Amino acid sequence: MSDKNFKVKSGLNLPITSAAILTTDSNGNIASSSVLPITAGGTGQTSATNAINALLPVQNGSTVNYTIQSDGTNISWAKLYNQLVQNAGISVTPRRNLNFVGMTFTDNAGTDTTTISVPTNASLRQTFTPTAGQTVFTLSSAGVIGSEQVFLNGILLVKDSDYTTPNTTTITLSSGAAVGDILDVMVLNNITTSGILNTYKQEINLAISSNTTLVTGYRYFVDTSAARTLTLPASPSVGNEIVIIDATSTAGTNNITLARNGNKINGLTEDAVIDVNSAAAVLIYTGSTIGWRLG
Repeated sequence: MSDKNFKVKSGLNLPITSAAILTTDSNGNIASSSVLPITAGGTGQTSATNAINALLPVQNGSTVNYTIQSDGTNISWAKLYNQLVQNAGISVTPRRNLNFVGMTFTDNAGTDTTTISVPTNASLRQTFTPTAGQTVFTLSSAGVIGSEQVFLNGILLVKDSDYTTPNTTTITLSSGAAVGDILDVMVLNNITTSGILNTYKQEINLAISSNTTLVTGYRYFVDTSAARTLTLPASPSVGNEIVIIDATSTAGTNNITLARNGNKINGLTEDAVIDVNSAAAVLIYTGSTIGWRLG
């Protein structure tokens, strides 16, 4: 007969001697197997461990402590790092999250890399070999004015007498150096972006008897034998502080004018005047809305 299809009645037994999986070949011939091959959707294995290993990428001794990774199409093994976290050589219990304070992070999607940049050292030491008559020396990074120590041929120079600091990166000698001299500068770095020295508070006493551009962190003792104009810093940061004292008790006659230099004073866009004998004034920068709070 041309149609060889037939129906299998319930309870039909086939001559298979043990439990097995029935398969058919391309011709429809029935066979049995104790395992189902991977090509037929199985694992070809008889235990769970062997089944998992059969489906994973090839493992060998070099893949110990590796983990599965996928590129969206293929899977492979990738090294799994379990690094020890230490603080100054002392082990710290690893946590799910690591919090880096005072660091700068950059991400590179192309290399799948995050770079953590550590700030420069809190202190800077820089040595110069002057040219004949050189007076101006530029530091490689900004320093905290007033924290510097300047040595010429090993001799400590006196601030505002032997040298001045017109800005955070410049040392200016009162007299030109000679060829063969060595100028050595040690200064605290002005690391404000990391927060390391952002709250550093200077308390430097300075007697002045002329018009002066003020520096934050200074306490100025002003000789008011003549009227003085003191110019506030152009770019202060919140929390910067300056103290001004009438050292000769004559500010009532010879006023001290505080030139605002583009920033408000007590919320006003005008200069302030100290006109009381023996006055002591504290200025704290509070931000652009109020500017310098004078009290």
